[in-house]
Amino acid sequence: MSISSRATREVLSALASNDAGIALYTRAGFTRVGVYHEQGLLDGK
Repeated sequence: MSISSRATREVLSALASNDAGIALYTRAGFTRVGVYHEQGLLDGK
């Protein structure tokens, strides 16, 4: 039995602006449970 088949929760992250990534995770069955705002820098911003 693999670890993922025993897992009850898995966590993925994507930038809020990454619409394609979020759509992919949603199609794979993941549910958005929260959004981090201003949690780092991208391109110095």
